[in-house]
Amino acid sequence: MTGYVENDKNNKQRDFSCLCSTSWQDLGGPWDLIIKVAGFRKRTRRIALAYEAINLQGLAIFSGGASCAAATTSAATQEALVEAALKAKSLGFFRILFLCSNSSIVQACNSKCSNRWQEKTMVVDLIALQQQGLICKALCVPRAILSLVYCIADLAANIPRHHSWIHPDIL
Repeated sequence: MTGYVENDKNNKQRDFSCLCSTSWQDLGGPWDLIIKVAGFRKRTRRIALAYEAINLQGLAIFSGGASCAAATTSAATQEALVEAALKAKSLGFFRILFLCSNSSIVQACNSKCSNRWQEKTMVVDLIALQQQGLICKALCVPRAILSLVYCIADLAANIPRHHSWIHPDIL
């Protein structure tokens, strides 16, 4: 019986902080837009991308979805990120926070370097946009936060299409 009590005392002394710690992601400042991006694959091997941009008040500024020829959902998400960044820049927004559920894309976007050849084109596009004044950062979020964007991508994967919408007050 004493061995059991002694083991119980040892368990209480262990440090379980690594199990409970959350990794905080620095947001870095005031953002003009928050853009949610996603790639989606249907069972029929159709792949689509989608994005939605909202301002800090929660008003939808623009959204889009398209069928694409990307080989993976990661590549479709990269296309969505670059397309949304180009659209935001053309509308005059220069400080963008991207929300994505793919951690490798988030890491490549934030570090502006990648060891994977699939992400190098996205990194080069983001560097070119950064040289034109665009400031962007990506944040990894759960897929549930991106549910509307995944619904748009699902629609685009069902029927080949390219959908784009811009808030009328912006035009």
